[in-house]
Amino acid sequence: MEKTWVQYYEDKIAKYGFSAYYGSKIQKNLPFLKLIEKYCANESKLIETGLGTSFFIVHFLKRKYMCEGLDIDQGMVDFGKKVLGRFGLATNLYQADIFSSPFADYEYDISFNLGVMEHFSDEEIIAIIKEQTRIAKRYIFAIPSINVLRSNAEYFGDERYLSSTHWESLISKSGVILEKRIGYRFEEKPLIGIINRFTGLFYSRATFFVYVLKRR
Repeated sequence: MEKTWVQYYEDKIAKYGFSAYYGSKIQKNLPFLKLIEKYCANESKLIETGLGTSFFIVHFLKRKYMCEGLDIDQGMVDFGKKVLGRFGLATNLYQADIFSSPFADYEYDISFNLGVMEHFSDEEIIAIIKEQTRIAKRYIFAIPSINVLRSNAEYFGDERYLSSTHWESLISKSGVILEKRIGYRFEEKPLIGIINRFTGLFYSRATFFVYVLKRR
């Protein structure tokens, strides 16, 4: 039987230990998390649309932001509640569809996710962008890029690893404003990563892309 996402994350925790796995996920994705915080005010309301480990929700709750979550898989919702419980935290986690969520226009300041969008077709990605920029003033998402395709990479699921050009084309077709783009994690080319940090010129060479979008 095919492994579920809950089993995948439980195996990771068993392998590395809960605290070590949490620390690694946060540290590796600090550029993504810090970018989200740049768009946050004290009263900002955030939602993670596609839960994964729910570690990012923990990160923002610990930093005193209002942060909720959504996932189509009830198993991931239940897993997220257990993760929050280990930190003595609680928030609303909804079992709902990323394509058609039960929220009002601009109910949130920021919708965000990492490692979600690459699981969908071009048409589905456009639909998600339109929905997430409906429910939130900004939609900030991160995805592994075509540059992650290397011999020692770990794969799980049905990811599509696309170029920066392809992603920007889909964003354009969605009819939204691309407010900011960054690239992070340059494991194969650390010197390019250092140059990119100061200039942003080489974001397309990163193994992870981040896009900040808002409605026109």
